[in-house]
Amino acid sequence: MGKLREQMKMDLKLKGYSPKTQAAYLGYMKNFVRYFGRSPAKMGEEEIREYLYHLVTERDLGDSSINSAYSALKFFYKTTLCRDWNVAKIP
Repeated sequence: MGKLREQMKMDLKLKGYSPKTQAAYLGYMKNFVRYFGRSPAKMGEEEIREYLYHLVTERDLGDSSINSAYSALKFFYKTTLCRDWNVAKIP
């Protein structure tokens, strides 16, 4: 994810996100890419939903962590890739 990671990092800084949030969002994206083993630019809604499901069922993450992962993915796809975001937030 090298070039896209750097682009996302720059976008986070330009939007004024705190260093802690930047690190968290970049970490969630790294794990997302690692989970599927391919570029996030070649993935979409189906993979995002599958990954969030994985975080809930297999990683047993809490609501706060799930919300952070969702926000990181949303930021990446909307801001860094300039794509529409149609993944409904699951309560």
